[in-house]
Amino acid sequence: MNRKAQKRLLRIRLAIVYTAMVLVVVLLVTGLYFIIQGYRYNQYDGKFEQGGLVQFGTFPSGADVRLDQVHLANKTPSSLTVGAGNHTVTMSEAGYDTWQKAVTVRAGAVLWLDYARLVPQKLVATTPIKLAGAASGKVSYDTNTFAVIENAAQPTVTLVGLNTDTPQSKQVTLPTGSYTAPSAGESQTFKIVSWSYDNRYILIKHTYGTNVEWISLDTNNTSVAKNITTTLGVNATDVQYTPNDANALYLLSTDGIVRKVDIDAKTMSGPLLTNVHDFSIYNTDTLVYTTNADPTTHVRTAGYLTPGASAPRVFYRTAPNDTAPLFASINKYYGSYYEVIAHGTAVQIYTGSLTTSDTQNPAPFSLVTTLALNAPVEYLGFSPDQHRFVYAGGSSSVVTYDLDSQQASPFTLQSPPLTQLDWIDDFHFVTVEGTTLRMYDYDGTNGHDMMQNALPLDVSLLQDGKYLNAITKTGSTVAITRDTMIVGQ
Repeated sequence: MNRKAQKRLLRIRLAIVYTAMVLVVVLLVTGLYFIIQGYRYNQYDGKFEQGGLVQFGTFPSGADVRLDQVHLANKTPSSLTVGAGNHTVTMSEAGYDTWQKAVTVRAGAVLWLDYARLVPQKLVATTPIKLAGAASGKVSYDTNTFAVIENAAQPTVTLVGLNTDTPQSKQVTLPTGSYTAPSAGESQTFKIVSWSYDNRYILIKHTYGTNVEWISLDTNNTSVAKNITTTLGVNATDVQYTPNDANALYLLSTDGIVRKVDIDAKTMSGPLLTNVHDFSIYNTDTLVYTTNADPTTHVRTAGYLTPGASAPRVFYRTAPNDTAPLFASINKYYGSYYEVIAHGTAVQIYTGSLTTSDTQNPAPFSLVTTLALNAPVEYLGFSPDQHRFVYAGGSSSVVTYDLDSQQASPFTLQSPPLTQLDWIDDFHFVTVEGTTLRMYDYDGTNGHDMMQNALPLDVSLLQDGKYLNAITKTGSTVAITRDTMIVGQ
C-alpha cells in the first residue's frame, strides 16, 4: 500500500474514533441530563418516565425509610429519584413512633420531606420548676425563657431559663412607681402580653378598676419598667413592639386611632390610621389592619399602610352591615408577597407587589386561591421564619396552605383548641385541646398527644429539639413540665 493510501486510511480511522468519542460524550451528557431531570427506565412498560427527587430527613437523624412497600438502603438524611405520582412514605427509628405520610411526587420537581420530627414512644416528662400559679405566660422568641405571672393580682414576674438541662428561675417585681396603685376597694390584674423581638423586654397589661395601662419591663435591667400609658397620656386597647426597636411601639387608642410612639424620647406621632378594629406589623413598619364599620356606609375594610405614606391602601371591603369575622395578614415568601383575607368562613390568598400604600396605581395583587372552613374564622396567620404556610382556624376546623407546593390541607382537630395554633418550628404546631397538649405536622397529619393537664399558654421547643416545655396543672400543682424528645437522654 502506498504512503498516500495509508494516510487516507489513517484519517478515516481517526475520524471514526473522534466521531465515536463525540457520540459517547453526547450520550453521556444526555443521559446525565435526563438523570438529573429525574428520568428513569420503567422495566414494566418499557418506557422512560420522568420522576422527582425526594429528600428524606428526620430529627433525630438515622431513621429507616420505606417508599410504599420498599425499604430503602440509606437512612436519613438521604434522597432518591422517585416516579411521579402518589406514594406513601414511612420513616421509623427504634424507640420512636413511626412517621407516615401520603405524598404526591411531581415530575422534575423536588419534594422536601426533611422536616419529620420523630416523637418518642414513651415520653419522659419531668417538672423541673414548680410554680404557685400561672395566670399568664409567654415564651421569648428565641424559645429560651418563659415569663410567667403566677398571681394576676401581684406585680411579680417569674423568669424561667429553659435552655439548660436544669432550668433556673428568678422573680422580678415591677418597680414602685412603674404602675398605678388601685384605689381603695378596687381590684387589679397584671397580664403578660408579649416579648420584644430582641428577647429583652416584656409588655405587661395592668388593669385596675376600669382603667388599663401598659408597662414595658427590661429583663436585662429589672429596675427599669416604663409605663407607656402615663408617659404619653394615651389610653390604648392594644400595644405592639416593632420588630427592629423595642423602644418604638405602635398603639391602638380607645378611639380607634393607631399611632407610633417612642418611649425613650417620650414622643408620639399623629394619627396614622383611624377607625381601626385591630392591626399587626409586617416587616418593620408596614401596618396591616381591619376597621370598624364606617358610621355612614356601615362597611368594614382591610388594608395596609407603608412607612412614610400619606394614606393607606384598602384591599378588601365587606358588604354594608356585614358582621362576619374579618382578619387580614401580609407576609413574604421567597421573594413573593402574599396578602390574606379571612372573612366569615372563607380565606382568600392573593399575591403580587407590595407597592407604596398611597400610590394611585391599580391594586397589584391577584387571587391565588380561596379556601373554606367549616366554621367562622377565629384566627389567621403565617407560619414563623420562612412564612411558608398560611393557616386559619375556627372551632375545630383548620386549613393550612403550602405556598411552595400550592396545596391546601383542611383538617379537623379532635376538639376546639383553647388557643390558636402555636408553631414550635417551621413545620409543626401544638394545640391545647381540653387539657391535652397535641403536636401535629403542618397539614394536620402525624398527631401526637404530648402532655396531659396542659394550660392554654405558650409552648417552647428548644432550638436543639431536646425538650418540649409547657405549663401544666395537676390537682393544685402548677409547674413547668418538659418532655424529653430524644430517646436515651
